[in-house]
Amino acid sequence: MLRIAIVTGNYDHIVDGVSVTLQRWVEYVMNAGSQVAILSPSKRSKKESAGIRIALPSLPVPFRSEYQWVTYVPKRAKYALEEFNPDVVHIATPDRAGGWALKWAKSHQIPIIGSFHTNFASYFKYYGLRWIERRIWRHLTTFYNQCDRVYFTSKPAKDYLEKLSLTTSQHIWGRGVDPSRFNPTHRSEDWRTSMTKLERPIIVLWVSRLVREKNLDMFIQAVSAAQLTHPSIVPVIIGEGPMRKKGQALRPKWKWLGEQTGDQLSIAYASSDCFVFPSTSETFGNVTLEALSSGCVPIVADYPINHALIEHGKNGLCCPSDAPSAYANAIVTMARDESLRRNMSRAARESVNAFQPERIHEALYKSIHQLVTELRS
Repeated sequence: MLRIAIVTGNYDHIVDGVSVTLQRWVEYVMNAGSQVAILSPSKRSKKESAGIRIALPSLPVPFRSEYQWVTYVPKRAKYALEEFNPDVVHIATPDRAGGWALKWAKSHQIPIIGSFHTNFASYFKYYGLRWIERRIWRHLTTFYNQCDRVYFTSKPAKDYLEKLSLTTSQHIWGRGVDPSRFNPTHRSEDWRTSMTKLERPIIVLWVSRLVREKNLDMFIQAVSAAQLTHPSIVPVIIGEGPMRKKGQALRPKWKWLGEQTGDQLSIAYASSDCFVFPSTSETFGNVTLEALSSGCVPIVADYPINHALIEHGKNGLCCPSDAPSAYANAIVTMARDESLRRNMSRAARESVNAFQPERIHEALYKSIHQLVTELRS
């Protein structure tokens, strides 16, 4: 049994890849009989089924109010963590709270692992702040080199993020998908009919937060161009974020469904024909994996992170990240060729066999247990 303290800037106040990943990890750890303390932005500390929650004061991030920035770590959090007495500290966000946790763990000689979820440095170019990228890389390198181990989402992600210049021990913590939750059997003709009255529509799906760094503008340009050639294309957008208002104003006739979870999300994936996601800021691509598992053919950016999931021309298509016309052509190709779409859908589903959540979490748990044992001996 392990006592794991997880320090994160996002656990449950917004739905994204990081929060979903951590919640699944906590569920596995608890089911394995271990204990968890979660330090994150929250209204109050409490005990719950997911473990002990230690609330950290926070404020909305400027220009991105859906996120919270920890302002400081109060003494009550320190006392709560000391009472919990963790075997290992898992830092998921290299922010102020993460820096505090790093110092705290070192002072108590407790093993530290860091998990790299978000390529923060890639975000700033979308907000006119590219000059700050170099500073971010330096901070991340300094931060993660103080951990005992750092976990990346995949080998392509580790290789792609070589700017980190890490000297600490590096490992892979992959991502998994529930094959019963995301499955072609959830396809619903009623759902498709509710999206459009066209007889043979091609439904193009987006699932992600509606933010600049996910390249929503590229999606809008590409799908709009594809519609000119193939009018039966119907775009369906699932997600919330600051760009929804702008996107919906530009394309009011498109289907903007907002945030979807559970059965609604399963049905949407399985009932769509292809999934278009031109983001180049991912460190894995959880939504791409969900699309694959649902038999919804992904059309994604041709960059290293996606190569862990997509074999171009077999289970999906990869397009140059800066070419909306390439995405438009790929969408039209999929729309016109039903046989190709069907074959790639089958291959997409088959390609997720290696991404079993239980096996991935078990490997991480054993890796952490090994680290704790080594450092104790």
